[in-house]
Amino acid sequence: FRQETNPLMNLLVQTELPVHGETDEIQTLVKQRLQKELTGFLNTMLRSLASVTNRKCLLLAGPFRTQLSLKLLQCLRITDAPHFYGLPSLERTLRGMVHVTALPGWSLHSATVESYCLCMKYLAGLLEVISSFYVEWGGNAMSFMGKGVTK
Repeated sequence: FRQETNPLMNLLVQTELPVHGETDEIQTLVKQRLQKELTGFLNTMLRSLASVTNRKCLLLAGPFRTQLSLKLLQCLRITDAPHFYGLPSLERTLRGMVHVTALPGWSLHSATVESYCLCMKYLAGLLEVISSFYVEWGGNAMSFMGKGVTK
């Protein structure tokens, strides 16, 4: 039995299987609600960390922000396919990305990804979202939301 290292952050990433029945539909709704509440909680935590002065908390805050930034990037790529973004989950993910990247040094504490690479992945992910709504960049020409989202 292997214990997970970040069970709360792992709940952020939506791994959905196709819905086949009423029970699966309810389970999906519960997962979405859980992710919504968890994202709100983590965003509140990030805002609180901005005013922390305790030395130990400051040491833990950096790795926390970097780990969360990696999970949010994964949410952006997995939860919503580039051709279809669920606006509520996209908004939560982008709001989290704003909070996590608001303070300097957010990308410096990963053992697996260099800071520069993480920043480049963020830019690529954000450009993918923008281009999926922006018609002139190959987005969906039938989308009525495109103009509002890209503004």
